[in-house]
Amino acid sequence: MRLFTALVPPDEVVEHLDDFLDVRRSAADFRWTSPAQLHLTLSFMADVDDWRLDDLLEGVAAAAARRTPLSLRVTGGGAFPAPVAATVLWAGLDLDGPGG
Repeated sequence: MRLFTALVPPDEVVEHLDDFLDVRRSAADFRWTSPAQLHLTLSFMADVDDWRLDDLLEGVAAAAARRTPLSLRVTGGGAFPAPVAATVLWAGLDLDGPGG
């Protein structure tokens, strides 16, 4: 199966982004993702065997438990594969504070 790891923003961040996008949704005929599906993709994993899933989940949970909260800000964005043929809109992010 194909998997990815992602950070899910806090509810108040999703609400703010949803409000920001609300007035822009009529600008193009996109199929917009529901706010509940907004996330920050960290990595893609292609072709993970089903039998590895439990170990993978344990490893990701252990890694996440060692991390501290992040403070990010949106610094730009774009469209993939190109603005005239967009299937994905993305936002550029910068870390605020340590590690940024």
